[in-house]
Amino acid sequence: MSTPTKEELKIQAAAAGERLADKQHAIRKLYEDQQRSLAVTSDCWFDAELKTTALIFYSSVELKNMNFSCSSTVLEFHGTSWGPGLGKFRTYGGGLMTKDPSWLIGKEVDFELAVGGAGVGAVQMTFWYEGAIIGAFDALGGGVGISVTWGSGTFKKV
Repeated sequence: MSTPTKEELKIQAAAAGERLADKQHAIRKLYEDQQRSLAVTSDCWFDAELKTTALIFYSSVELKNMNFSCSSTVLEFHGTSWGPGLGKFRTYGGGLMTKDPSWLIGKEVDFELAVGGAGVGAVQMTFWYEGAIIGAFDALGGGVGISVTWGSGTFKKV
């Protein structure tokens, strides 16, 4: 094994410096991406009025006056869903979002809605975005019917 020349050592040192700089850049980018992710993720309670009408395999769903504990932003959610159901409910309830209300504005999300009762009934709604659960809404309210539907809808600022 021969001893490297001064020029070979300079080349090896420069290559090692470049690899180190690349690793530092990758670590910095990962840290910045994680900070941005944490900035839009928060547990935020809300209350809202829900109105849903199910007719055979089609349902309309509205959440109005979504008031959040973590923000002064007020949102509405409008969606449509498909699945077996028949009935009409109007209720007031509460929920939790893992995303900040300003992040939700304009987002189209998927949801599942389960409703059941006669006179007084229960409502459970779960929200997904790109395959991850981002929130839920639960309520007891007035109406008649039963349905389990899946659909999509959009949040908008009031």
